[in-house]
Amino acid sequence: MDCHEVPNNYAVFTCISCHEHNQVDMDDKHSNVQGYIYESGACLSCHPDGSKGNAFNHNNSIFPLTGAHLTTDCQQCHVTGYQGTPTECVACHQTNYNNSTNPNHQTLMLSSDCEQCHTTNPGWEPATFPIHNQFFELLGAHINISNCNDCHNGDFNNTPNTCIGCHLNDFNTTTDPPHQTLNFSNDCLQCHNMSGWIPANFDHTFYLISSNHNNVNCIECHSQPNYQPQCLSCHLDDFNSEHNPGDPTECWNCHSTLERTHKGRRKTR
Repeated sequence: MDCHEVPNNYAVFTCISCHEHNQVDMDDKHSNVQGYIYESGACLSCHPDGSKGNAFNHNNSIFPLTGAHLTTDCQQCHVTGYQGTPTECVACHQTNYNNSTNPNHQTLMLSSDCEQCHTTNPGWEPATFPIHNQFFELLGAHINISNCNDCHNGDFNNTPNTCIGCHLNDFNTTTDPPHQTLNFSNDCLQCHNMSGWIPANFDHTFYLISSNHNNVNCIECHSQPNYQPQCLSCHLDDFNSEHNPGDPTECWNCHSTLERTHKGRRKTR
């Protein structure tokens, strides 16, 4: 009856009735004990045989305490007792998983194995995302992005997966050549790859179909800031010999293909 003070219910017991009536003294004796609380069930969990020197050490168990677990009260994990307590994260953190909205773990069907992305640090941060390639494959320059917020801006649910979704400002402010002025496609991968903006490829469709232009340096034709082709920088003699004075000098307005330009030039009149 010294330990089981509730008559006819021997599942209820007390340790602190006999072992220290002063909680301040008991708290002081356990100042270096992780997860200590002044409660009889906690006493038994650490001193199962009543011995002071044979106290339970969590770090020698199958579940060493790290991170936020160091300051967690024992009863938060051992709500149903100390035997058979699960060691899987989700056993205690299913509610955290279900209520997570950024990103929404349930909607994205993320694994409930918390250790894939998280450590035991408080607040679930910092976190990694090793399955990123299942949602957006990180290649080239994207591999070296160390700060997730550079792309996600704190929103992990609605990040676009198109180039222009992140690089619209790059497109709008590019002046060499001016993408907006020249009505370039905003499908960046038509000219660029994920390793960087340079080098880039540009499908001229018409201007380079002639072998005469395949090895021409870009600046030979595009010497002006507006990037309109300067045909006469190379073809002035052709122009003077085949056109009348005052004819327009915008060669591309009449010579829509180099096949026509180089295989039977037509004279303007």
